[in-house]
Formats: sequence, structure tokens, C-alpha cells
Amino acid sequence: MAHSAFRALGDDLARSVLVRAPFSSHAAVRAVCRRFDTLIRSPEFGVQRREAGCVERGVVVAGGCARASSWRRTAACWL
Repeated sequence: MAHSAFRALGDDLARSVLVRAPFSSHAAVRAVCRRFDTLIRSPEFGVQRREAGCVERGVVVAGGCARASSWRRTAACWL
């Protein structure tokens, strides 16, 4: 019943609820259904998170190997 009630919400209202989920929960929330995945991946979602003050400070580390040289990049960013 709760699932069908949430389905009845418009995308704007659903997005405004989802922006309050912590970044660490986004993968789990996206796995719930395609609609949530689409909402969370939309550019509007990031804008609404920033406007709602729900962004979190984080560190992203990416590494890889390109031919003989390897690279690593670390950056602080807002999640």
C-alpha cells in the first residue's frame, strides 16, 4: 500500500523526498525501481540537493593505468 501511495506522487514531489536521503544510500534507493534511478540520476536532482542543503562533503579517488604510465586523482567534492 505504501509503495502504491508513493507511486502516485509526481516526479517533483518524489524528488523532493529523495533529495533528503544521504549519499551513502543513493545506490540502494536507485535499486528500488527505475523511476527512482531516473530521478536520482537527473541533473535536477543534484540541483535540488544543493538547494535543500543536503549535500555532503566527500572525497573521490580514481585510479587507472594508461599504457606505461599510471595516474591517480584525488579530489574533494560535494556529494
